Amino acid sequence: MVLVDAVHPEHQSRPAHGWFCQHQHAAVLATSGRQRLNIHAALELEEMRLVRIEGERINAETTLRLFQTLERRWPCAPHLNPIERLWGVMHKYVTHNRACDSFARFVEAINEFFDRTLPKEAEEISDAVTDSYRVITHDKYRLI
Repeated sequence: MVLVDAVHPEHQSRPAHGWFCQHQHAAVLATSGRQRLNIHAALELEEMRLVRIEGERINAETTLRLFQTLERRWPCAPHLNPIERLWGVMHKYVTHNRACDSFARFVEAINEFFDRTLPKEAEEISDAVTDSYRVITHDKYRLI
């Protein structure tokens, strides 16, 4: 199964969570800008293999380039939503409570996650990036 989506991580830290002593004040360093990296990607879920295309923006051109790359690797149709779970894991490793001192270092950290961390920790990461869904039905939930 191949999952497809785009992500636009901004060069800024994202305060997430952490443990601190009750009277300790904590802060996350801020970055200087809001430049963003535009990534259009597909994830083959069983082996956590990622195909990614970077572009100035995500548009028809990057979509076509991604689909052409996918077609060469896997002759199948992409499934569209669970790859967003990978973006969440990426943010956990790269932007949560962390600041990169330059956009170039930020891009390097994103690429390091995809090129080194993802393959190295694929088994652990695959537990968070699944295609299992919770089905909401009228008999178990009150829909509002």
